[in-house]
Amino acid sequence: AVVVLFFNRSPIPSRISARWIDLGLVSRSRGREVGEGEDEKEKAIFDVRDLWARKTLSREAVREGIMEWEVPGHGVALFKLTPVVA
Repeated sequence: AVVVLFFNRSPIPSRISARWIDLGLVSRSRGREVGEGEDEKEKAIFDVRDLWARKTLSREAVREGIMEWEVPGHGVALFKLTPVVA
């Protein structure tokens, strides 16, 4: 498992994103699927749990990463990523 922490040092709420490819959690060669006429999309390879809310996010919602997550001013968001076994 991997833990991802979003930390907002600003006094105002911010939207923070983390793509799997940018975090080095998926390689470009193995983590991409490309169909003819389609844009490249990263595969969903993790189950993601929001540890503060105690909820698992849908795989579709985190297909490319945790995107545009609202983090309160001086707040944090904490996620546990568990690899999905194919």
